[in-house]
Amino acid sequence: MDEYAVAMQGPSAHEVAQRIIAGLEWLERARVRAGALPHQARIVNEAEGVWIGINGGATVTVFSGLVEAGRYRDPAPGSESGEVSPDDDDALVAAARAVLDRAAKSAQ
Repeated sequence: MDEYAVAMQGPSAHEVAQRIIAGLEWLERARVRAGALPHQARIVNEAEGVWIGINGGATVTVFSGLVEAGRYRDPAPGSESGEVSPDDDDALVAAARAVLDRAAKSAQ
């Protein structure tokens, strides 16, 4: 199955990103950037110095990295979540918080 077919199996990564932003209460501080493929997106919160990547489809994985001086650093080692249902907002937000925590710990 190609990546476009995978993307059509669930909500768009942009929609998932908006729900994560709302759950993290980042409505005023974050923006969504499109990914290279339709099932990818990135949430950027420069005020917090972090970004969250989203791979969408029938299941969603999130991962995180740091933003320093306007540059996106590579994902933090071990920061990728397991597969999460795109329909479970609580699980999406919990996964986002977990990967943000791992990114913060890797920076120390």
